[in-house]
Amino acid sequence: MRKTTGTMMVTAMLAQASAASAQFQMPPPPPAPRSMPGNPMQPSSKWAANFGDNSCEIARDFDTGKQQVELVFRPLTGTDQIQVELRYRGAPPKPLGGNARFAMYPAGSSATGGYFDAALPPEEPFERLTMITLQRKDVAELAHSQVITLVYGSKMASLAPGVLGDVAKVLKECEDDLVKSWGYDPKLMSSLMAAPTPVSPEKWFSARDLPSKRDARDVRPPSVRFTVGADGVVSNCALVFSSGSKMFDDRACALMTTRARYKPALDAAGQPVAALMVSPVLRPFGS
Repeated sequence: MRKTTGTMMVTAMLAQASAASAQFQMPPPPPAPRSMPGNPMQPSSKWAANFGDNSCEIARDFDTGKQQVELVFRPLTGTDQIQVELRYRGAPPKPLGGNARFAMYPAGSSATGGYFDAALPPEEPFERLTMITLQRKDVAELAHSQVITLVYGSKMASLAPGVLGDVAKVLKECEDDLVKSWGYDPKLMSSLMAAPTPVSPEKWFSARDLPSKRDARDVRPPSVRFTVGADGVVSNCALVFSSGSKMFDDRACALMTTRARYKPALDAAGQPVAALMVSPVLRPFGS
């Protein structure tokens, strides 16, 4: 059972997409279909929740008879980001990382964010995953959408996930409970005047610090949570989402605590305060 160990100002920032854009040059996202695609993949299972010590996620299988995929929604708790993950069998997209587009129909609105494709362990039922990170505010139409389309690199997938309003409610309840278990107060998340702001994030990491493009082929960006103090210094770093490589996971927190610097969060009175951050640690796609 999760236990509340204390309270603290909590906030969010540094999304995978915005961090990638700030640190590395990536091509623009591909366009999405202008109208709702016909024959989207239909669900072959009910929604299944997976609530762990560091994440909240809900998944559903889809099957056309010729192709099977799993759709996963995973909010990056403590941030204004949400990850949409597609697990599948088959050839990976080209390139393995970059910008993606997430479209919602019938509204026809779309969101853009960074994506990363990686192989899954042999014991997993699917071979690969594509993970797209989006701003939550950009997917406001998601709860009312009949069809969603993911466009990333050379790939496109359209699915009919069903009504998502209850999915969003379940994830919100899980996130509040999770933040409390970390020792923070979710009710204070919206009380800050300003979130921590990264200072020159493009200088934090180099190709020598993170796995090369070849070595990182079978790992995904790890996510870490940490405290940004009132002085902008990073501390209390802990792994939230594994890359699949212990060496990469260990290096992620070491790099964040020694390299990352922020302008601190500001409370309602405009005074610097400590804040929770959750962030992926990215490899330069061009390295």
